[in-house]
Amino acid sequence: MTIITTLNRALLVLILAFVATGCATRQSFIAKADRDWEQRTLPNEANEVFRVFLIGDTGSQGQIEGRPWSTLQLLNQELVKADSNSAVVFLGDNIYCCGLPDSTNQQRGPAEAVLDAHIASVEGFKGRVYFVPGNHDWNNSKAGGLESVARQERYLEERLGGKNILVPDGGFPGPHVVELTDGISMVALDTEWWLTDKQKSFGDTGEYEIDEEQDFFLELDDVITNKLDDDNVLVVAHHPMFSNGEHGAKFDPRVHLFPLSLKYDRAYLPLPILGTLAATYLKVFGGSRQDIANSRYRQLRNAMTGIFSSHESLVYASGHEHSLQHFRVGPDHLYQDYIVSGSGSRPTHVAGGNGASFAANPEGFAILQYYRDRSVWLSFWDTESDPDKAKVIYRKKLRDGRTIIDEDDVPQLPLEEYPDYSDSIATQAINPDYAAGPVKSFLLGSHNRDLWTEPVSVPYLDMGREAGGLTPIKRGGGMQTVSLRLAGADGREYVLRSLDKDPSGTVPEILKGTIATDIVQDQITSINPYGAFIIPDLAQAAGVYHTQPRIVYMPDDPRLGPFRGTFANKILMFEDRPDDDESDQDNYGNSEDVESASKMYREITEDNDNRVDQLAFARVRLFDMLLSDWDRHRGQWRWSSFDDPDGKGDLFKPIPRDRDWAFNKMNGLPTLASQFDAKFQDFRESFGYLKGLTLNGHEQDRRLLNAVSRDEWIRIATEIQAGLTDDVIDLAVSRWPASIQAIAGEETARLLKIRRDKLHEIASEYYTILAGVADWVGSDKHEQVIVRILPDGSVEMEADKTSKDGEFRQPLFSRTYHPDETREIRIFGLDGNDRFSFQGAVTRINIIVVGGAGDDTIENTSRTRVRYYDTHAGESNLTNISATIQDSPAVNEYDPLDFRHDARLPQLYFGHNSDDGVFVGGGLMFVKNGFRKTPFARSRKIIGNISGRTGAFNIQYESVRTDVSGVWDAVFHTYVSSPATIRNFYGFGNDTERTEDRRFYESRLIQVGIRPYLRADVEEGLVASFGPTLTITQVEDNPDRFLAMDESVDSEVFETQVLAGLNAEIGIANVEGGAVPTRGFRWLNSIAAQSSVSDSDDRFIKLTTDLRMYMTPVRNRITLALRLGTDHLVGDFPYHQSSSLGGNNNLRGFLKDRFNGRTSFYQSGEIRIRLADYSTYLTTGKIGLLGFIDNGRVWFDGQSSNTWHQGYGGGIWTNLLGVITLSSWVATSTEYTTYSFKFGFQY
Repeated sequence: MTIITTLNRALLVLILAFVATGCATRQSFIAKADRDWEQRTLPNEANEVFRVFLIGDTGSQGQIEGRPWSTLQLLNQELVKADSNSAVVFLGDNIYCCGLPDSTNQQRGPAEAVLDAHIASVEGFKGRVYFVPGNHDWNNSKAGGLESVARQERYLEERLGGKNILVPDGGFPGPHVVELTDGISMVALDTEWWLTDKQKSFGDTGEYEIDEEQDFFLELDDVITNKLDDDNVLVVAHHPMFSNGEHGAKFDPRVHLFPLSLKYDRAYLPLPILGTLAATYLKVFGGSRQDIANSRYRQLRNAMTGIFSSHESLVYASGHEHSLQHFRVGPDHLYQDYIVSGSGSRPTHVAGGNGASFAANPEGFAILQYYRDRSVWLSFWDTESDPDKAKVIYRKKLRDGRTIIDEDDVPQLPLEEYPDYSDSIATQAINPDYAAGPVKSFLLGSHNRDLWTEPVSVPYLDMGREAGGLTPIKRGGGMQTVSLRLAGADGREYVLRSLDKDPSGTVPEILKGTIATDIVQDQITSINPYGAFIIPDLAQAAGVYHTQPRIVYMPDDPRLGPFRGTFANKILMFEDRPDDDESDQDNYGNSEDVESASKMYREITEDNDNRVDQLAFARVRLFDMLLSDWDRHRGQWRWSSFDDPDGKGDLFKPIPRDRDWAFNKMNGLPTLASQFDAKFQDFRESFGYLKGLTLNGHEQDRRLLNAVSRDEWIRIATEIQAGLTDDVIDLAVSRWPASIQAIAGEETARLLKIRRDKLHEIASEYYTILAGVADWVGSDKHEQVIVRILPDGSVEMEADKTSKDGEFRQPLFSRTYHPDETREIRIFGLDGNDRFSFQGAVTRINIIVVGGAGDDTIENTSRTRVRYYDTHAGESNLTNISATIQDSPAVNEYDPLDFRHDARLPQLYFGHNSDDGVFVGGGLMFVKNGFRKTPFARSRKIIGNISGRTGAFNIQYESVRTDVSGVWDAVFHTYVSSPATIRNFYGFGNDTERTEDRRFYESRLIQVGIRPYLRADVEEGLVASFGPTLTITQVEDNPDRFLAMDESVDSEVFETQVLAGLNAEIGIANVEGGAVPTRGFRWLNSIAAQSSVSDSDDRFIKLTTDLRMYMTPVRNRITLALRLGTDHLVGDFPYHQSSSLGGNNNLRGFLKDRFNGRTSFYQSGEIRIRLADYSTYLTTGKIGLLGFIDNGRVWFDGQSSNTWHQGYGGGIWTNLLGVITLSSWVATSTEYTTYSFKFGFQY
């Protein structure tokens, strides 16, 4: 028997052994210190104050053969034993694979059955029930996830009869705080909100406010650090922070042999080497955002564990991994406990060690028990070993008991024992540090700087007497402003807000503490800090709802409690907070129910009986433009609701708030910002770029102003003009403190009057902007949309409310679109059984229909082709309809941010070569956007540069059309270099000699290239392209250069050469570290076939591959970078297309293109050592050393050589701000020593 036969048989036995174990393998690990867990006894049951059951990933319970729902049934046995001081939390992935689909999807029934099984599991349970969303509930992290979560939320609330069952609700991330009992709070988070790159919720929930992604961490930090700092805190979410499971890159050893089993059950195809590579790759990078190694996931993990690290009584419970795990993290005096309880169904591999106290993978759940002495106990329960009952398999005390000392942070003293501030006045400037001399003002702008530095006299806020007495409730604010919510004895709520801002939260971490932080802080002076205080008079005259802000001085009042350090001794804004019943407030329309923006949007989406007063909203938006208040995103509003006089639902009218950017003023160099971010439009005679001024609010405007006609816009503008008389404006400005009036009063009044007089023109212009691409958005109820196309190409559209069976109920919308105003209409049905009918002639207006969930039908008898998107066609007649019918719910998604204005962007273009020196230039990029086109529909870029020394120049033009066929983009690229390209040539071969100065071997080329091609981002990290090429080359005939003397080069080379052919490229990349690569790889491959179409006989194929790998095994201090590459040509080719080595391209220590041949091979190894991080006022960064060895050679016809060329050297590198890397090195070889400086590393 041969050795090979023996090995083959051994391998077969090994494979069979692995397969035989199947998926039945169960692991269990208990740390040495916890192996006596069975000896540990719980405290007296009478002292238990609360119990929490934790179970996750129960969504596929029903798929378990022979014992469906067994774990939920055994969980129910334990739940019914608990009293009302208990709760059960389902930790996400409540439905596999893709959450709760819409009512017409064939998977809706099975998905409802899964939720019904969960509901059955809590029957007889006296405690509270909560569900947390997981990635599978978000449509398995695909588009349409937000809608999927909303459907699950509604279903659970309807079946369980309550609110806030799915937490956090509304597709928000949290933190949603639940007081379980005195001193014990639960914080619910939706971690998939952070991980998803699809549509998600932003805005003010009433409990917290999320305007930007980073606000999630700010709100969480505020809750954990400030509000619950003395509570026992349980944080529940889906994704674990620590894990020994597959998402933590701890794989079953079988994966090394059967890598496909990671994705497909029982996929036992042996791929031993690929299996190890796959496991290594997943460990380093993660396969998706659902893996801890993924960079996005690590951002979440690092931020959250950092916030938790200062809390001494915190437990974090999660699912995601199908196992039971416990980790204790932190020092003995300040640790946190991390629990994974995700083995509700189909357990997967889990490993021991790595800091885990316990790890096992039976089906099961966890229980937390809280006791009167504040001790906390954890137990894990196995529901798989015994089909009749669950059993405890691990128990641990997480917190020792301690004595509680109640301390009232806010002293409760009689009013007369506090100073009487009711008639006190303070005089000070808001921030005198903003003062600047002429140079600083020129560079950074004078803005409204003098308003910030001018002392003003303002009244004190007397917390004991204002509103009958004020009590702090909670600290709030966003990334820049801090606020304090106060409860008045009059039953209303109020807010104290800082006038000065701290924008450091918007500054990248690496820039904090540098000059960049000071510059960003200084730009706050563009805000008018007193602007909000004159708005009530203006708003009242314009017919706009408004808050009643006042400027106050907050003394160092003990009644501020723990907030004294933040708010005492400052000038602040004090205003009422519109919420709930405001029936006694005329400035809110005497509404009995004022709601948050998120709640308003939910109500108009869920039921078409609810609507927004569009004329009232148009009035406010014109008022915003008048004030140049560009920051009007969704979170800047609250909404007064009323009974709709024309229907049975609610009518919402807007209450604008947070007028920070009204009357803003920008000058100096910062005005250049508006060239890159169009929203920065300031308060001056001109309204500026109107699309930019309204940019932050355009996603609301497109939905909530779609029925307002041009005449109505102009009429509202004239009404505002009539109300805002000169006397009203002068009176409003007189509300400012006297010193502020003296500085800005006259100019502000003058500009307001000029802008007022232009408002009717602006109204007409903004109608035109909105009419260009018009949206109509339905609801989750049933609608009928009828479109009639008139002979002149105009489009009449009406939408009606119907019954489920299509019976007319009431009209909802009516409008006529004109082709000279509108180029596209987008109709979104949302949920419900909707009907779309098109009749009439032909129009050049594009019409797009997105059916949405529900049983929709469409019919088109017009002569206009309609684009239609839905998950199924139902009974529709698709004649003259361009239909996109897909199973994925993403096809039905309504994304309010999908529309983007076209843009014109400036470009810079620099270059350098040894003959011509530096090239300087630039150009423009024109961007056109379109429906569901990311990042744009098409672009055109033209750039050029020129050498001041020689006049050589480069011109490039590129146009891109995205998604012309599936994922493929169409690109057209052309360039001219005259004569800016230098190619060195020393002859063909691996042993060519260099006997003259390097310029002797240079040749100059004039080139024109044309390349139309298709390009696709096939998936994350994988890019492919292919297409024809045409290159025209003219080589300069210089008799004093080597090229003209070399006999191996035909004289035809100096004639115009035209090469045509095909080129294909594919690149795979997954690199971490940004400008300082630390882990990953980048592999680029290309094949080019070229043939001469001039007098030359050149015809060749060029094959190229280049692999770069990065490994950092030593605590991010030492990185090993490796590079391998080769070129090979088949056929006859001109010298300037040969495979070459030399220079910084691939062989340092030699001049560029030093060796030329048919085939080249190169290899490089580089060690990069990070010596230190540094932070100065000007910049922050990293600095390090590098050392390298490069090897390579070429082959050419008829030559034999054993020479390998080697270059080696070292240098230094620095990374600035985490963005820009500069490196410099010395490279030497047997032939030459080179000195290099460049942006970035060599590779």
